Amino acid sequence: MMYNLIIKKYFYSHCLVICTFFFLSCGETNQFKKDTIRHVYNFADERNSEILIEYLQYESDEIREHACLLFGSMNSKDAIGPLLKVVQTDKIAGVRKAAVFALGQYQLETLRDSLYKCFKLEESASVKNELMIAIGKCDGAEILLKNRKEIDSDYNESLAKALFYSIRKHPEQSNIVPILTELVTIDGECRFYAASALSKIKADISSSHDKIKSLISQEINVSTRSVLLKCIAISGENDFVYIENLFKSEKEYLCRLSIVRGISSWKSSSSLKLIQQARSDEHPHIREAAAEYLLNHENDISLDLLKKCISVEKSPRTKYYEYEYLLSKSNTQEAFDISELLKKNFASEKDEYVGGYIVKALSADFTNLRFLEEECFNTSSILIREFCFEALLKIRSSKRFPEYAASWNKTTSTQSLEEHFKEVILDCIATYDVSLVALGAAYLRDTSLLGSSKSVLPIPYADVKFLDDAMSKMRLPRDIESYTELLKTMRFLEGKAVDGELKPEFNHPIDWDLVERIPVDQHIAIVTEFGNIEAELWVNDAPGTVANFVKLIQDQFYTNKRLHRVVPGFVIQDGCPRGDGFGSTMQTIRSEFTHRNFDEGVLGMASARPDNESCQWFITHTRTPHLNGRYTAFGKVTKGMDIVHRLEIGAKILRIELLPD
Repeated sequence: MMYNLIIKKYFYSHCLVICTFFFLSCGETNQFKKDTIRHVYNFADERNSEILIEYLQYESDEIREHACLLFGSMNSKDAIGPLLKVVQTDKIAGVRKAAVFALGQYQLETLRDSLYKCFKLEESASVKNELMIAIGKCDGAEILLKNRKEIDSDYNESLAKALFYSIRKHPEQSNIVPILTELVTIDGECRFYAASALSKIKADISSSHDKIKSLISQEINVSTRSVLLKCIAISGENDFVYIENLFKSEKEYLCRLSIVRGISSWKSSSSLKLIQQARSDEHPHIREAAAEYLLNHENDISLDLLKKCISVEKSPRTKYYEYEYLLSKSNTQEAFDISELLKKNFASEKDEYVGGYIVKALSADFTNLRFLEEECFNTSSILIREFCFEALLKIRSSKRFPEYAASWNKTTSTQSLEEHFKEVILDCIATYDVSLVALGAAYLRDTSLLGSSKSVLPIPYADVKFLDDAMSKMRLPRDIESYTELLKTMRFLEGKAVDGELKPEFNHPIDWDLVERIPVDQHIAIVTEFGNIEAELWVNDAPGTVANFVKLIQDQFYTNKRLHRVVPGFVIQDGCPRGDGFGSTMQTIRSEFTHRNFDEGVLGMASARPDNESCQWFITHTRTPHLNGRYTAFGKVTKGMDIVHRLEIGAKILRIELLPD
């Protein structure tokens, strides 16, 4: 008996030593070593608002603050009253500030008056700043403008942020332009957010042009300069020479890109001269943006010049954007020759993404319809199948579709082109491929194609058993995006409201054992074909997200994944097991929205809707404030942003590694 006790004592002591060594080897422990904090986060992860509300009155200031912040991710209407009470009565400024952040996340217009009353009574400057921002998120621009004289100039920065968030929700508020023009003259964050608001607003900002013009030369912050230049471009259609000189002299590619983006609103043809210059830019993202501009605007650019650009273009995406434009502008014989060349290139192309660009280019000529259909249904590549289907839908949504239909009907008497397309759509949905299902279901609701309230598929709901069949093939939560599109289409055909989102059931609790072992300064290496990117993970901010990400890294889930999405000047995105953005896993995690902003190089979780995150993630190219509070930020690049800016669609992530302390 005594011998057994000695053995057990030795065994437990030995285990304690091993465990202590293990935890020490992991570096500094994080806040989730504390049981109460872990419990509070667990209730939030379970979306148990009833219990979490009780923690708003907890004796520990730290716990109350955590509880308030967590409601910023939950959208629980039951918590609105208790959160307002915290703002009005809690003695700790940090707790009140956290409650205000959560209330702002609701974005309810009905909250703005209550929040403004709190603003007037609040004594803490930091809380007043947060209240200002929350009022903006709740569409409170009007109340802020009405009471502008009562708002001290010390809160100009938060006022600029508030107006930005208000515009994010309602971009048509032209009455905000004068105050934004005033705020843009103030250095720092105030200028950045005021300029960002001006660049997003759907109103004439020409009255701001001269004021912004005077600021350009002195602004050295790249993110702020970038949005200022976009504003200058948007408002400067009559100041072309100045803008052209800015483009020529600008060294930062993000700033040149902003100019290209800004001129997309011009109605005159003067933008083409600058687009031609952008076409020969040294940075591939600029050339791609210029080629995309050509596709989205009615232009008369020199086709001979375009052919020269194509002959020297190294970026496949840009090259085939230009082929698509060239094909759309060519006569019958030349279009035939270009199409044959593209088909030949497609046949020999081994890269599926490049093959997809070729397929999209072929959509510019209606005579390629049969080729695209054959490839769509005969290919073994899920990527090519999706690219082909998108190309077919592009033909159907073209302004020239009536012209195509007339030509088709002359040669085909068995069925109209419209009937043929319906058949193709149904066949695509019947493949039960998640991307084709999602795209096809959304197409069936697109009333703009007929210009009426009728469905593109005008048959009774009782006759569309194929939708039920497709839904039964979707596996939840992995295929929730496609399932939701099918559900919306069924509601549409029933004459019901289409709004509302399907939410996945709670299926993946936070692995707290893993969370506790992750150091607060955990770094990773993202190994790419072009070099390594290093980043830090924010486990204290987003424990569920970071634990999920680390587990996927440990399981080598991200090995040899290819970037399926790159939006120049915005994000690169990775982690899709299918490679097209429709892939996921059979587990979803909860959204974890915090005060962390999406600055340059921030890692975020991709998501079609809240609480639907899984394995796809992104890195921002630059500051993207419209993502703040809407996506989970869980880390930041610490080394290798030059690599991030070089990566294009199809670039391979060889692996992701956890780095030692």
